[in-house]
Amino acid sequence: LSDESVQPDDYIYVVGLEMYMDRLDLAEKDLEQGLERYPHDLDLLSGSAYLLRLKEDYQGVIKLYRDALEWADTAETQSELLGNIGDIYHELDDDNQAFKYYKRALKLNPDNALVLNNYAYFLSLLDKKLDMALSMAERAVALEPRNASYVDTYAWVLHRCGRNKEAKDVMR
Repeated sequence: LSDESVQPDDYIYVVGLEMYMDRLDLAEKDLEQGLERYPHDLDLLSGSAYLLRLKEDYQGVIKLYRDALEWADTAETQSELLGNIGDIYHELDDDNQAFKYYKRALKLNPDNALVLNNYAYFLSLLDKKLDMALSMAERAVALEPRNASYVDTYAWVLHRCGRNKEAKDVMR
């Protein structure tokens, strides 16, 4: 990895092997080195965030994603990062903050299927705004009809809305 010709994908490959071998210390070191060389690479950033999540350093993950928002140059990338921050806030049991970030993410990219799915699912768990949750779950499935997680969320929200026959049909 010290060779000048090394690209971000090379780091990802090596880090993937290190993670597979449960050498998280090496993976962390190599991700840090990769981010020094390629500070705006989303895959390297995601790898670092994953390791921080394993350590349960959720504030570190949030900081990493917030810092990345400053250089994110497309609405899609910003939306992805905001959605990731929302997911972390959900893990921290702070759904108010999670929903705030999901709203910001969808404002930038209304077709962010992952955010639509997660936002819909978490709203349904709280029995909040089920009509809105259903609309978001439908949109996520329309965007990615073969994504089993999105289909499952759609069926779940239908169930939470009391539409069990439709939910069964969707699951079938």
